[in-house]
Amino acid sequence: MISINNQHCLTNTEAATPPRYRRDAAAVKLLTRLMTPRADAYLVLSFFPAPVRKPKTFVFPPIVRSEILQKKPHIGDPVLVYVTSPSPDLARLIRSVRCRFIAYGFGREGEDGNVQFKKPSLSGFMEDLVGCKAVVANSGFSLVSEALYLGKPYLAVPVKNQFEQTYNAYHLENLGYGAYWEELNKERLESFLFNLPVYCENLAGYPRQGNAALLAKLDSLIDEYTH
Repeated sequence: MISINNQHCLTNTEAATPPRYRRDAAAVKLLTRLMTPRADAYLVLSFFPAPVRKPKTFVFPPIVRSEILQKKPHIGDPVLVYVTSPSPDLARLIRSVRCRFIAYGFGREGEDGNVQFKKPSLSGFMEDLVGCKAVVANSGFSLVSEALYLGKPYLAVPVKNQFEQTYNAYHLENLGYGAYWEELNKERLESFLFNLPVYCENLAGYPRQGNAALLAKLDSLIDEYTH
């Protein structure tokens, strides 16, 4: 068995855990160990430095979809906002800020002042991600990883009671790639927008390696374990 995921970053590496969430971290670590307790190798995905502390563990950059790898990012005018369920409070908040927003997940479409609400569209969302100047969203691993790969500063608002999202947001902020708030307000959003140049400068050094190294290691392990 070869395990490929980001959850084992918690159990197999020395990556820091937010101090106030140690109890939540302990629960997630237990579940992660139970999920794949005896893998022959662990290929751990991480967008932040994660020194290995367990044998048969190898850390790689996150897997990025080929469609993203083929895109050439550019900095447009709008900020991309994405939520997994409609949030009237967030809709009112972004309408109150002097910035143009493209918003997905609000269950509506059309222009409303400075906000363009859009219906779900994989291709449309990808194009907006490639061309936005920043992202405001929950902190799921896949979206964070693709946004950072494209060089987009990220304002993370973790889903409540989901430690993995808090963990991602914590490391994202520590690296200077964006900001992290459990509750968002106008002052915090405007502060994030004001600091976009700093985040962009930090993201210039983000390692963009694609998937080649991980796939090569996977081929090597398969060859090793089948011969």
